[in-house]
Amino acid sequence: MYKIIKKKQLSELVELMVIEAPYVARNGQTGQVVMVSADEDGERIPLTIQDYDREKNTVNIIYQVVGYSTRRLSKKQEGESLPVFFGPLGQPAHYETASPVKRVLEIGGGVGIAPLFPQMRMLKEKGATVDVVLGGRSADLVILKEEFEGLVDNMFYATN
Repeated sequence: MYKIIKKKQLSELVELMVIEAPYVARNGQTGQVVMVSADEDGERIPLTIQDYDREKNTVNIIYQVVGYSTRRLSKKQEGESLPVFFGPLGQPAHYETASPVKRVLEIGGGVGIAPLFPQMRMLKEKGATVDVVLGGRSADLVILKEEFEGLVDNMFYATN
């Protein structure tokens, strides 16, 4: 079982969970996913690893409550556990180039913002200047603003 350490409402339909998952936290990389289910026999859904903390053995996931499985996941509370949380799966993001990346602009909207965070952190650690455009239907639906503020060089917002 994988304990829910923290749960946070990011917008009306978007939630963040911090899950205690030592193996995934130790081995997960930028761009990979985990398979998650709120119930032992429930549907397994792939979710991007939004962030991880190797020292605390935790993995962050962000999901939008839109269907049966994400509604079941949303009913889980801090201190409860998820019976299914495995990974990391998929190929990690690769940013290897012949010359070092000097400047990057990443653009994301809605829950598509989630996977940008570890990518931007990795590029910043490699010495790149990082800029990001975060978007949403309205300002209150733009997620992770505070997290990006401490990381990127320039941040821009776009709303419908």
